[in-house]
Amino acid sequence: MSNFWDKPHKELEARLGKRIVFYSVDEDMNDVAIEGTVQVTMPHDGYWGEGKDYISPVVVNPTWLQLAVFANEGINVTGDKHHVFFENVRCVGIELITGVQTYRFIMGS
Repeated sequence: MSNFWDKPHKELEARLGKRIVFYSVDEDMNDVAIEGTVQVTMPHDGYWGEGKDYISPVVVNPTWLQLAVFANEGINVTGDKHHVFFENVRCVGIELITGVQTYRFIMGS
């Protein structure tokens, strides 16, 4: 018997193979998460692992699934295997010339 939380994880595994991220957002994965041109960041914290800051590619109208894939990439780049629950994103700035919005992942443990 499957439950509500199985579906996003099966979709992520189908897209990523072995995944690290857990989808904890209370939104349909196929819905647009952010309207407009966006990049998402995940800062590195040396306490949680060896790595570097992650900055996603610039995308337009990303879905929650796309953001979950970026979150998985961010976990690998930052080396933070403790905060693997993708919970949300928050806007941290807008580039005035290009209009690219920058969001930061909200990750839980």
